[in-house]
Amino acid sequence: MKPLWQVPGWACQFIVWLIIGYGGCTTSLAQCSQTYSWVDWSAFQDNKAVGSILVDGKQIQVDVTTNFPLKPTSDVFAFSQFRSFSEYSSLSNKTTPRMVWSKDGKGEATICFSEPVTNPVLLIASLGGPDTTVNLTFSRSFVPLFQNRGAEQTSANKLSGTEGYAVVLFPGTFSCLTVESDQYEYYTNINFGIRPAAFPLALSTPQPGCNRSSVAATGGARYQWDGGQKPGSGANVFDQSGTYTVKATDDKGCVAYAMTTVTVPSPTEVRFGTYPPLCNGQSITVGPTVKTATNSVSYRWASGETTPTITVAKSGTYEVTVQDGGCVKTAAVTIAPARSPALKPDATVCLAGTSTTLEAGTTEGSMTYNWLSGNSKSQTLNVSQPGRYQVKVTNPLGCTAIRTIDVVTMPTVSLDRSRAICVGEETDLIPTVGGPASPVYHWSTGSVEPSIRVSEPGTYQLTVANGQCAATASLALTVNPLPAVLPDETVCRGKTLNAGSLEPSVSYKWENKGETTSEIAIQAEGIYRVAITNPMGCSVVRTITVSGICASHILAPTGFTPNGDGMNDVFAPAIVQGDVLELTVYNRWGVVVYSERTDRPTWDGTQYGQACPNGSYSYRLVYRTIRNDGDKVYNGTIVLLR
Repeated sequence: MKPLWQVPGWACQFIVWLIIGYGGCTTSLAQCSQTYSWVDWSAFQDNKAVGSILVDGKQIQVDVTTNFPLKPTSDVFAFSQFRSFSEYSSLSNKTTPRMVWSKDGKGEATICFSEPVTNPVLLIASLGGPDTTVNLTFSRSFVPLFQNRGAEQTSANKLSGTEGYAVVLFPGTFSCLTVESDQYEYYTNINFGIRPAAFPLALSTPQPGCNRSSVAATGGARYQWDGGQKPGSGANVFDQSGTYTVKATDDKGCVAYAMTTVTVPSPTEVRFGTYPPLCNGQSITVGPTVKTATNSVSYRWASGETTPTITVAKSGTYEVTVQDGGCVKTAAVTIAPARSPALKPDATVCLAGTSTTLEAGTTEGSMTYNWLSGNSKSQTLNVSQPGRYQVKVTNPLGCTAIRTIDVVTMPTVSLDRSRAICVGEETDLIPTVGGPASPVYHWSTGSVEPSIRVSEPGTYQLTVANGQCAATASLALTVNPLPAVLPDETVCRGKTLNAGSLEPSVSYKWENKGETTSEIAIQAEGIYRVAITNPMGCSVVRTITVSGICASHILAPTGFTPNGDGMNDVFAPAIVQGDVLELTVYNRWGVVVYSERTDRPTWDGTQYGQACPNGSYSYRLVYRTIRNDGDKVYNGTIVLLR
């Protein structure tokens, strides 16, 4: 707030009080005559003085009390210093209190009127000295009507003097005034008076608003405030608290002063406190702290509520608009989501033995646990019975999560590890199953039956399930081949009958007499059956029908090579459905080179141990047929080629 004398335009308005020739604002001087009323002092004793003053035709007592000896002077020291004051003629140069202030420290004087007075003035003469500055502090703010170069208003209620002279006005109505000095001096003359208002000047009661307060002055034609947003207007607006003075001038040029103390409400503050993160499923009440100068506060939340607080059940940002008279403030608070305990998903645990251990499913620390089924506060729970188990996990923020674990009896299943069958056979796969009463079967073939019948080679797998708990077993099935044999046939009756196997290492079982050889002697016509079994145990039953007597025929080569290479080295003719009796070989001159009577004659191409030459040889074969119808002779030739 600027002192009034520093306000632009002050000089021109002030000069209306000066005599003609002291300035250019002389228009209304003759029309306005300012009067004063001064105290007449009647008694001084020690640190007290008593006087009276005429106010509105009534004498009012004035008392002065000081903390230093108080004496009068017959007149005002150097009164001529006030001649330049425009209202000099209204000043009083009579007996005046002599203020020496205090030699022991701060000087203090209290001036009281017997009843409240309006617009008192104080004349101050010789405040301080040429080399001494004295500072006075008043209990009320003042307006300097006059001050020479030695006097200066340093704040709203402080006056500094270095041999200073001043006339100051205290706008308003009050009864007492206190003056304090910061040091001792020889003396200062002061006197009190009343400066009645030249015209009625009224100030409205300060009206607080949004970060401001307004005051309206009425009664004058022109106004000059020492602060505010509109200092040249009767209605002014202030954005800072303080004491403000308005100088009003009427149409006659008369000047009146008024002073008011303005309190600007503190700016409306809308603030949210700190809220903890919000757990899922929880709620919290939020509301701002509002600092305001009025009690007329309304609320409107972005969600529509008009209450000071709201209860929220989810995280997010919540905004409220607070209206305090003309002030509108918006604030927002963000409620962060609190992270619930991170648990593993719900699970099914298989009870394979007598018991199993369940885990809450978190690796985070500082958690509390409560098993709802099992009455345990531990992170784990040992169970021996199937059923549903739940654990409630709570983190330090109070957020909870529940994990459900279903304990299911684990089934057992077993199959032979391997099995072998023969081509054309089938086998039943029947598992051994333990555990729940009604498990579910899943074979690798797609069957859901408890057992299956199979004939193909491969691995067969069975899964037996009880919910999510399952056991698996498998069986490797081998299908072995049957022995390779000749087809069933009908033959004529010969000497022997061959089983007809096409592979070695087989065994035989003839149905008729239980023979185990590959050939048997034919006893009679009829049906013969032989079981041929390979080393893998697979058997084929071959049926041979013997019907009629077979015709005999000779088996003899047309040549042989007795060179010792192990191939075709001998000449050994044979007879089918008969027996060989004798073989005789002749050279081309008819000389016998080999002769032998046996059922298996064999010529190696020598005579008496000597190799016979290459060439053509004739032979005579004597044989008998199966019909036993006498000896028979067959003549042929054989080529020997070494």
